[in-house]
Amino acid sequence: MKVSLFSDFPQENWPSMQRYAYGLTKALADSYPKDEYQIGRPRFWHGLDRYHEVFKKFPLLRFWANDLFLNRYINYSLYTKFHYSNINHILDHSYSHLIPFLPRGRTVVTCHDLIPLKIHNPALPKNKYLRLFEGTVKNIRKTNWIIADSKATKADLITLYGVQQEKVEVIYPGLNPQFKTIEDSLTLKNNAAAIGLLENESYILHVGVNHPYKNVETIFKVLKKLRDFGIKIKLIKAGQDFTNAQKQLIKDLGIFDLIVLFLNPSDKILNIIYNSSSVLLYPSLIEGFGWPILEALSCGLPVVCSDRGSLGEVGGNCVFYSDPCDPEAITTAISEALELRQNPQFLTKQKEWQDWVKQFSWETTAKKTHQVYERVLSLNDS
Repeated sequence: MKVSLFSDFPQENWPSMQRYAYGLTKALADSYPKDEYQIGRPRFWHGLDRYHEVFKKFPLLRFWANDLFLNRYINYSLYTKFHYSNINHILDHSYSHLIPFLPRGRTVVTCHDLIPLKIHNPALPKNKYLRLFEGTVKNIRKTNWIIADSKATKADLITLYGVQQEKVEVIYPGLNPQFKTIEDSLTLKNNAAAIGLLENESYILHVGVNHPYKNVETIFKVLKKLRDFGIKIKLIKAGQDFTNAQKQLIKDLGIFDLIVLFLNPSDKILNIIYNSSSVLLYPSLIEGFGWPILEALSCGLPVVCSDRGSLGEVGGNCVFYSDPCDPEAITTAISEALELRQNPQFLTKQKEWQDWVKQFSWETTAKKTHQVYERVLSLNDS
């Protein structure tokens, strides 16, 4: 079996998409060494961005005339037309514009989420970016094989695009095995101190970007409530820097001294952060999956998360759920999570969490994905 896997350009700067592409490709190659797997992606063209100052004077050119758009929609489409295999897998639904250039019956697409469409206010007009996303992903209806990261994403595909449910297979992404408990307390203490985290401090952790659906502003309000209640705890933000509006809210709430920022930490550093934190807070308004929940549970860290989207599938019975729009309820859930850490049953709970996350392995993801490939071949070779 020869499989072409079409992944995002690194210039997109989407770490989660790069993680999915790497994790799946490696697991497939390790589990099925007799097959041939190749990342299909053209060389990135450069040139238009040097004229940015000229193009930005013209609204239409400012949107279309840039290196990323040229490569994504023209360069990649031309490349795909001449570099397909007997199995073709587009690893990101936002590259669904490639589907018309590939054999329909031999093309698989992974859809991670439809968040831009889900969070759009229907009372407002769609901007050009949303219209482009919607039009691009609409191509997904032209393929017979779709992998969804979660049951929630599958339901969205059926509702928003009218995709037939028998076309969609739910296959959860895998968990990076690097995320695990650091058993030796002295090693953890030294590692934490090396990155500026103190043993006698308590930390709420949030991991990810700061897009509106991540609901970061509610985290700030919860942090202030905890301070007002006399609970000494700080916030670790691992990922993107805050927006200007978020920085102003931090200032207005008077919680600047309670925040520790780690900009895009490596997985090695992030594992130390998980092990040094007291609770993960993940109050997203919607998610297509939710890797940080698995990473935290694998490290034995209690999780408080939203009760929306796919997060119930990822967290199971292992996390504290809360209404993401209710700071009072979230504050109560955090207090319960902190109390659990003092409970004699905490070690038993940690073992339960770590048993739960074992089902989310890249080996399992690769096995189920390979089964889809086999069905594609059997129907096309019969």
